[in-house]
Amino acid sequence: MLYAPTRSGDDYVYGHDGANEPAINVALRINPQTDDALIALTNGHASLASDIGAEWTLWQTGYPDVLSTRKALKSALVPALVGGGAIFIAFFLLSRRLSSAPARR
Repeated sequence: MLYAPTRSGDDYVYGHDGANEPAINVALRINPQTDDALIALTNGHASLASDIGAEWTLWQTGYPDVLSTRKALKSALVPALVGGGAIFIAFFLLSRRLSSAPARR
């Protein structure tokens, strides 16, 4: 799986994640530009090795990998909805206030 482009943009950090829930989680990342690699094998946590791999990819490339991007978008959904709702309510109240104000000449 291609996770993120390398700093030069000529290649990609690649690897694979796997799990045998709830016992094992494994992540492999290889950066062909620097010849660095990460192999993480953890137990007792469903995504710890994948999370470590995502952080390693960010550290190596400066870009979040595809797995952490999905998590970030998922965790941003509630704040985005709350913020959008607050803006809508403020706009609605402001427009009501302006429409009920007497016209100035």
